Order: sequence, then structure tokens, then C-alpha cells
Amino acid sequence: MTEIKLRNISKSYENPQTEVLSNIDLNIKQGEFLVLFGPNGCGKTSLLNIISGLDNDFSGNIDIGNKDPSNARISMVFQNVHDSTFPWQTVLESVAFGLHMEGKSKEDRNHEALKYLELANLTSHKDKYIYQLSGGLKQLSSICRALAYNPEVMLFDEPFSSLDYKTSKRMALQLLDIWQKTRKTTVFISHDIDEAILLADKIAVLSDKPAKIKSIIDVKLTRPRKISQMKTSEFFDIRNQVLSSFLNNNKTNGGNENEI
Repeated sequence: MTEIKLRNISKSYENPQTEVLSNIDLNIKQGEFLVLFGPNGCGKTSLLNIISGLDNDFSGNIDIGNKDPSNARISMVFQNVHDSTFPWQTVLESVAFGLHMEGKSKEDRNHEALKYLELANLTSHKDKYIYQLSGGLKQLSSICRALAYNPEVMLFDEPFSSLDYKTSKRMALQLLDIWQKTRKTTVFISHDIDEAILLADKIAVLSDKPAKIKSIIDVKLTRPRKISQMKTSEFFDIRNQVLSSFLNNNKTNGGNENEI
């Protein structure tokens, strides 16, 4: 069971001394899709880096399936696809790259990579180079590469933020389709309230820096999710809950309800 448990996670930076995270407690169940939502710069990426094992300089405890992050299989998809791809690789080579680093044979890694390309309807693009793809397809190929590693946990740092509105929502639905078939435990950072609701089982609303958990909001919309659900009263009820928590967050930290 790959459940994520965070206990009293705090994080500070030096020069200048800045407290980023303050006593974060969070449970993420096996197969759950949790979205982190909060103000820009509040520490969401810092928290994701701690979960991923990229950052060990923090206080508190983290447990991923009864293991330390360094011993868990974790994949991360970044905001900028160029940070994690090589322009000389084809889509197939890029998706299979992690398996290549693990020493898998070319036949085995290509077989595994093709399985996920098929899952994402990218098989027809397998021989193209990454730079030949649109922004949405580049991120979709990054998701396939992350999945090909067979992770216990998937982490996403605003992967669709650079895409236009229509493309980002289409990519969100494709991600959900893949998640529905794989049921990986997932943590996703979003600044888009509609995207957060469309994707999530639960939304964790974070405060301004130093980040604390202001509220955990259950998203009880039926799955599989559809764009048409964004027009329903149920969707707007959840949206109002998230927005209310976010605005109260600002007032708590000295702002007013007209400031976002």
C-alpha cells in the first residue's frame, strides 16, 4: 500500500532566513489524487521536493508506503518539459530513458515504453523528436516516461501551466484517463482552481508562507470527470469552498478579501 504520511514537516532557507513550511500534517491514501492549491511562492514546490526525496534538509517525518522517500519509486513531472528532455531523443527513446538507465534491454524498455504511449494515444508520434511535438504532447510524453518507470507515487509540478486554457483542460482529461487506468498515488500542484477541482479527489489549500494546511476539501464529483461537470452546481459549490478557504487565508495573513 503506497500511502503518503507527512508529520510536522517544516522547512526554512538561510540567507536570508525564511520559513517556508510550518508543521505540515497530511495523509494521502493509496491511489488518491491530491491537489496542492495555494498562493504563489507559499512553498508548494518545496513540499513536493521533500516528498520526492530531492530535498532532505527539513524537519519532521515522511513515510511513503512504510519507506523513506529515498527507497520509494517516485516519478516527477516538471513545469517546464525542457528541464527533463533531450532534444536528440525520439519520443520512444525519451519515454524509455529511465528504463535504459536501469539497464533494461532495448527490447524490454521499448516494449514497456510503447505500452504507455498506447495508453496516452501517442503511438503515432513515437518516431518524432521531442522538439517536433506541441507543448501538450511534450508534457504527455513526459507523463508516459514517468509512468514507464513504474512508480509508486506520481508528482506533478504545474505541468500544464504554460499551455493555453483549452489545451490545458484537454491535457487534464488525458491525464485523468491515464490515472484512472493506473491508479497511481498522485500529488499535483495547481494554481488553476478549475483544474484543481477537475482533477482531484481532495484539494489541500495552503496558507501564505510559511505554508500551513488551511483546509482539506473533498471533491465528490463522479468519475470519470468531464468538462461538462464544470457547469454544474456541484462544481460551483466546491469552487466556492476552495475560494472561501483561499480568501480567508489572505485575511488571516493581513490581507483583505479583495486581494488575491
